[in-house]
Amino acid sequence: MNHKIYTLALSALSLAAAAQTSVTFDTQDYKSVGVYDTWEESPFRTGTLEGNAQVIDNCFNNTGAGISNKTTKILGVQRSRFGSNTFGVRVDLNSPLSTSETTKYVHVLVYKPNTSKVMLVGLGKRESFTEEPTDIEQFWVESNYSMTANQWCDMVFPIKTVTGVKVYSFVIVPDLASPHALTQDYACYIDQIEVNSRSSQRRGPFTSSGGTVEPDPEPTDEVYSVNFDKTQTNMRESGSASGKRYLKGVSLKGSDAEYSYAPETTDALYHLVYKDATASIVWNVKAGNSYTPAVNYQGNWMHAYAYIDYNNDGKFTPVITNNVNSSSSEAVSYSAYNASDENTLYTTTGSSLTGDSRQTLSMPAFAIPSSTKPGIYRMRFKVDWNCIDAGGGDGSNSVNMQNIVNNGGGIIDVLLNVHGDNVVVNAQNRNGSLTTSDNASLINYSTAFGKSFGIKIEPAPGFENDNIVVRHGYNLSGEQYVNNNRQWSEVKYLSSQFGNDGSFTIPADIVDGDISIVGNFAQKKYVSFDESEAMPDVNGKINVTLTRKFSTQYYNTVCLPFSLNEAQIQAAFGSDARVYAYDNSRNDGVIYFDSSDKVVANVPFLLTTSTENGVFNFDNVTIESGEPVATGTDYDYVGNYDGKITLPYGTYFFNSNTFYRSIGKSTMKGYRAYFKEHESAGSRPIKLVIDGMPTAIENILAPESGDADIYSTDGVKMQDFKNLQKGVYINGHNKVLKK
Repeated sequence: MNHKIYTLALSALSLAAAAQTSVTFDTQDYKSVGVYDTWEESPFRTGTLEGNAQVIDNCFNNTGAGISNKTTKILGVQRSRFGSNTFGVRVDLNSPLSTSETTKYVHVLVYKPNTSKVMLVGLGKRESFTEEPTDIEQFWVESNYSMTANQWCDMVFPIKTVTGVKVYSFVIVPDLASPHALTQDYACYIDQIEVNSRSSQRRGPFTSSGGTVEPDPEPTDEVYSVNFDKTQTNMRESGSASGKRYLKGVSLKGSDAEYSYAPETTDALYHLVYKDATASIVWNVKAGNSYTPAVNYQGNWMHAYAYIDYNNDGKFTPVITNNVNSSSSEAVSYSAYNASDENTLYTTTGSSLTGDSRQTLSMPAFAIPSSTKPGIYRMRFKVDWNCIDAGGGDGSNSVNMQNIVNNGGGIIDVLLNVHGDNVVVNAQNRNGSLTTSDNASLINYSTAFGKSFGIKIEPAPGFENDNIVVRHGYNLSGEQYVNNNRQWSEVKYLSSQFGNDGSFTIPADIVDGDISIVGNFAQKKYVSFDESEAMPDVNGKINVTLTRKFSTQYYNTVCLPFSLNEAQIQAAFGSDARVYAYDNSRNDGVIYFDSSDKVVANVPFLLTTSTENGVFNFDNVTIESGEPVATGTDYDYVGNYDGKITLPYGTYFFNSNTFYRSIGKSTMKGYRAYFKEHESAGSRPIKLVIDGMPTAIENILAPESGDADIYSTDGVKMQDFKNLQKGVYINGHNKVLKK
């Protein structure tokens, strides 16, 4: 569009001679356009589907509501319901943009039929990584501002990276809402991409023949100013007790709440005349309620004042006429004041004070107007002598402007959270859903202020919960700070803090205003546990893919390094799967197993299943360290995590519902188990009892070493066992199987 930028903005754009800082689409000032999806299994990444994005004539050059955009060309994209919620339109730059740890702002005009959040993804690489491709995702960032449907809106994205990153492409994600509810595709439009150092929105107008982008006015006055250096220390903090004069702390008391603040002596604020405690002190109050402010002051013959910046303009404006405080005054309470005569003073309520009664710090109660909108407001407490100026007396006269510093006065600022009975909760979902714990929608959901509430997260197929980011407070889509007053805060909760069913409780202490919850889902990554390989060195909660074969006709010996409940067992092995736990407490030479509804980590068990596909996925299981063994009186049941091993001589293994005795040559793959006989058990046939019932499992053993003769089952003595035909024979007191 070739619009003009004022000189003060040009310095922000001179990043590098070749760096591209704007794309207008009116000319070929871009390399190419297309679609992009951050979901690696997206049909637009695999080649199953092709996206629809192209530069077209501007069909939305209206001059109605919103920004006036009368440029010639715009970029259109079909928002596909088959992509993830991070599906967007990709704009490849003619020359890469250099980024660093210094925040820059990317402005994008967006026109679309809904108000869902918009996100920007940067694709690029580190300059020092010569082999790295140029489409590595470097940042994901949501716009600081909210959308209005069916009009042009300037979406602003703060971006920063590690130093040395070059961005080759921008991906504008037009709709962060979950696509699962979409029944049809729709069109979105993009225009006038610009990178600069301004966080505020552009106002336009935009034209192809030239236009003007007005810069935002620069603030001329310091917000919440004081009439002395803000680093000024207390001049009368030390000395004799009678000579000490300084402000120690403040408090606010109402029928619904009581608060106080006093910095510790080790706090840097303690020694300052002006104490800005707004970074940490926020008091919750309600519109319509009355509160009594108070100061804790060392000294006498001073007065106390309290102010609230109701219009959030960065200053406190008293309105007092003929010693009567107006209802619109931001001096909400004071103990004494008279602009013209310090001998007769008046309180906020109009009571007159003369003589020694003027020596008072007691401030009357005040009511927060019931019309006050919920939000964050700055409150100031001041100790001074007969001075209504919120910045403190500057010494310009002896009646109502005595020097606050010389008199040992002080100022403390805190924040007030004026709230209602309920707050509004909204959720944005990326490849999954977020609901309340009872499955209610989190769109304009109302819940009680200051009370915890439960949510539930459910990833879409192929994804898992990574984290949620909770933004809480006010003006959630706007700037975090307004006149240095924090409007909202963010906190991240990791998937490890959620219940196994995806449940989580939003703590009461952050239900302090409206809430926006963004669910971040990651593609599931599985760690391979293969029966032919040693178990990988991992721990903690992970997703596991177990690769091993199971018999559908016989009992299977199994050992796993993670626990499973009944639902997990059936999800992996089928609804007919049955688990049998080793009962190792008896000493009668019989091996007992009992039905169980769970698997305990590192404790071998028996399993029957009709599933033999060889690949089993287990989500969000906890790998536990420990030896894989169940110790018994006569037999230990020993698991194997080492891939294919040779079983020790004399141990027993289980195959096709048959026990075999190893002669030191038998092998077993991983995630199975074998039996090791104690010496005290003596040599005897093995018996197996499951759920109290003896089994028909034969006790057929591999031949022992030594000179014991081998006979056929009808008593004929045989020759070398190695050269015998397949069948059952007698070796010593045991049956043996020649396979």
